Amino acid sequence: MAAPDTHLTAVERLGAAGLLTVTHDALNQERLGQVYALVVPGALTHGLGKEATCATVVREALQGDQARAHLGDALNRAAHKERGLLDALNDSVLRERVLTLPQLTLRRERARLMWALAADPRKACGDVLAEMLSELNAAVKAAQSRKVDLDLGPLSDAVETQQPPRDLVRERVERLERERAEFLAQLGMRDAAWRAEVEARAEAERQVALWRTRARDAEEGLQDTQAQLKNVLLAARTPAVAVTRVDRLGERLEAMELDRDTWKERAESLEAQLDGVLQRQAQLAQQLVSRDLASQQRIARLRESLRDVRRQRARPADEQPQEGLGPERVAVHVDVANLAASANHRHAGRVDFVALLRWLGEGRRVARAVAYCVEHGDAERFQGFANALRGAGYEVRVKRPRARSDGTIKADWDMGLAMDVVADTARVDTIIVCSGDGDFVPLLETMRRRGKRVEVCAFPEDTHEDLRRTAQLFHALDVSHTRKSS
Repeated sequence: MAAPDTHLTAVERLGAAGLLTVTHDALNQERLGQVYALVVPGALTHGLGKEATCATVVREALQGDQARAHLGDALNRAAHKERGLLDALNDSVLRERVLTLPQLTLRRERARLMWALAADPRKACGDVLAEMLSELNAAVKAAQSRKVDLDLGPLSDAVETQQPPRDLVRERVERLERERAEFLAQLGMRDAAWRAEVEARAEAERQVALWRTRARDAEEGLQDTQAQLKNVLLAARTPAVAVTRVDRLGERLEAMELDRDTWKERAESLEAQLDGVLQRQAQLAQQLVSRDLASQQRIARLRESLRDVRRQRARPADEQPQEGLGPERVAVHVDVANLAASANHRHAGRVDFVALLRWLGEGRRVARAVAYCVEHGDAERFQGFANALRGAGYEVRVKRPRARSDGTIKADWDMGLAMDVVADTARVDTIIVCSGDGDFVPLLETMRRRGKRVEVCAFPEDTHEDLRRTAQLFHALDVSHTRKSS
């Protein structure tokens, strides 16, 4: 059992409300019942809820050294991993490391980390704990001002200034689903507006066709009237009769010209409206495509972020990379065919892959080295080459060329190399890809988003520019890294 004074310091740092929150979230129902049996001898927990049991244990711990010692020992056992993590961090980086830990998104891990900070006598730990308690108090006050029910049950009556955080992973999933639903609703509204514009465009086209038909009929009637006028002038027996008929036909002609001009103006107006509808429809379609693309990209990013959170949550603690603990762990993935082709083309030689691995791993711990080879030509000579690579520490992956139906040869390792790099994510800090192929750019970008350091090793003349820009460090190969071909 740990010294009571140590537990007293931790309890004083947390305060009553903080201790209640930490106890409730850090201990499960079974362990809390065991502490209750030690703190209140002879009492039964049957019928008591977790909140009531927790409140009783905390009350006894605040009043007595023995109860405080039992509760402190239970919390120490629950937070042993978090205490080990704090022991490995010095004061200069403690705040930055702790406040950026992914465990803070989970209620149980956050509570255990708070107890580890409270139990650590260092001032830096106390300052970080005070900051976390202040954030919790601020969150509770904000929630109370909005009248949000934080779903604590009886604990809400016992704690007025503290509130344990929700399971943020679940909230994040729900938020992502809400955002996805909102995106789909917006797309539906845009689609409805676009359909309305299509219908308006069709109606405008029908009106234009109608007025064009009327204008054409008027033009034909005008031509008929002009022809009749000519016939009247030719057939008139007396000037008076001719003038009368000419005047009557002239009036009719003027009326028809006015109708024709009106219909033409109407047709031009409708054509202008139709052009406006077409422009609005094109703009709306472009906006719809842009919004849809942005929504899909946003959903993809949110899903990838959610997958990373779930993988981080499911990853064992002993596989979590910790900076500053031991040498840097690197994984070297060598595209043998790519480097061999560059060495032969640029320097008429062969790459010394044994010296290459020593050079890249100098001062670092090579957790894994894989050479991706293509077997062709002399089988016996290739076998000797593969054995030399294995003797140098490489895992040798071999693929034989395969002829396609169109006569081309397929034997690249791009997909296999990418899958191995993804598989090494949890156990290495740095990934080195020895190839100048630009197809690996998306792979390196993905590894950088996951917090890994990425490096590229290749001959500069045969390295894709985007690959060099993506890498955080480029190892340039030259003639000194080759040997003359025998």
